[in-house]
Amino acid sequence: MHTNFKKKLLIIVILAFLIYSNILTAPFLFDDERSITNNPTTQNLDASIRNFFPNNTRYLTQLSFAINFSSAKQNTFPYHLTNLLIHILATTLVWQLSSLLLSSKVLKKSQLNKSKEKISFFIALIFLTHPIQTQAVSYISQRSASMSALFYLSTVYFYLKARLSKQKEFFFLSLISGIAGFYSKASVFSLPIMLLSLEYFFFAKKQYKTKFILAAFGLLASLAIIGFTIIDKSESQRIKISPLGEEITSYNYALTQSRVMVKYIQLLFLPVRQSADYYFPVSNSLADPAVVISSIILLSVLLIACYKSNKYPLLTFSVFWFFIALSVESSILPIDDVIFEHRLYLPMFGFALFFSVGFWYLLKYLQKMDLYKNLIYLLIVIYSLLTFNRNFVWTNEVKFWSDVIKKAPRKAKGYGALGVAYDRIGKTDEAIKYYEKTLELNPGLGDLYLKLHNNLGFSKSKQGKYDEAVEHYHKVLEVNPNFIQTHINLAQLYVANSKYEKAIVQLEKAAKIKPNTHSIYHNLGVAYVEIENYEKAEKYFLKAYKINPNSLQTRRALDKLSAKKHEG
Repeated sequence: MHTNFKKKLLIIVILAFLIYSNILTAPFLFDDERSITNNPTTQNLDASIRNFFPNNTRYLTQLSFAINFSSAKQNTFPYHLTNLLIHILATTLVWQLSSLLLSSKVLKKSQLNKSKEKISFFIALIFLTHPIQTQAVSYISQRSASMSALFYLSTVYFYLKARLSKQKEFFFLSLISGIAGFYSKASVFSLPIMLLSLEYFFFAKKQYKTKFILAAFGLLASLAIIGFTIIDKSESQRIKISPLGEEITSYNYALTQSRVMVKYIQLLFLPVRQSADYYFPVSNSLADPAVVISSIILLSVLLIACYKSNKYPLLTFSVFWFFIALSVESSILPIDDVIFEHRLYLPMFGFALFFSVGFWYLLKYLQKMDLYKNLIYLLIVIYSLLTFNRNFVWTNEVKFWSDVIKKAPRKAKGYGALGVAYDRIGKTDEAIKYYEKTLELNPGLGDLYLKLHNNLGFSKSKQGKYDEAVEHYHKVLEVNPNFIQTHINLAQLYVANSKYEKAIVQLEKAAKIKPNTHSIYHNLGVAYVEIENYEKAEKYFLKAYKINPNSLQTRRALDKLSAKKHEG
């Protein structure tokens, strides 16, 4: 390993740890509870290993969480460290892939080739430090984005290595990386298109390019047929409901993505007012001025890139990388959240490549090449400071959701989540204020409505407002009688007020909704003890014990019942 390589790798590692040092002990946030801490598969390593099936496109990501959980449980440091190491590895691949691209025959006679070591390292540093990468790195659950990107990059790297060196073993490594990427996140499904673009821009001779395009379309058609047999067809046909309560179809999702991609481009060039959760209403008409303007911008970028492809193949490829890397999540397959920053993690390579090479061409044209290195380093310093500062948002749940509602004040979801954050630290009055604000913004009968009334019931009960708590719980059950957490919360409220018969009714309903739940049967046993029905109490304690024979609490309850029988 060359000394120069070691020095540059050390710079990448040190810089990565510096700019992400403030999130290494940050708490679980956003969907982390659903994906990790409350996920039965993730909490059981054996179950996670056995959870393989052909279209489980997050198998490896879930397995990595299970490995973290088996040793760390609720300690977030190993989770964050894993995410950061993935980011460092991805950055290293970006560096080496850029160097290979700059070494291709198409650029052999270009002055770019002579500066490839410098330019490829700058590309890597932009990829490493850009503040838009924080959501994929600092948000534990979005390991799927960075992990799939790591395998995506390695697939392209090994493929290019095989084509340049003519060593067939690299094709095998490329195939293995592609498969691993597919089982990290389905967004890698665009890989065949990316490899075709690579062939077109860097290997196809001019006289064969028309035939190449025809062959490429034939291959893409075949891949589409294969893809639709692997991916559940209902996914593309199913109507999604956005956090704003809008219906999302393939048609209006595609329209909306024209605006989303322009927003992404703005965030790449000018990363200001970043948000973990944007307010972004769905577009429903092709005549929408925002859709028209966005479509014109995107089409213009593509046309200019294609027009200049012979003179600037690397710049054109960088544009294609951006669009192809986004194609799975920003096309016609509807996703309930139309925009997320972590979706830019892989497309970032296209931006970093475009910016570094484009800036080199600009300064060369202006005859200011002596400024190139200094200006790029200045940009890296600015990005590093922005990233370090942005990461503070991810260090605290209240700070995190406060930032969301500041950036998206018309979106109800952030207010409800901020209410939960205040509830967790015992600030019940603040929690209720934000729950009520959420209901004001989202008065409909969706899932958020149910969660809010359930949370309000819980908060009111903590304040000792019995009647108000019951009223909120009943609002939930009127809409959804099977909302299990409300039955459990209502039972706890009745127990706290010595209304054991009412508590039993709620717990028995909960047991029907979710049988084989230890805590429900144990609490039923406790309630029956309170009304001195020891026969039924024993029945439910035995059920609880059968489900969880390791519960000391249930074992002691059974021992106490046995002692009462002997006393009787």
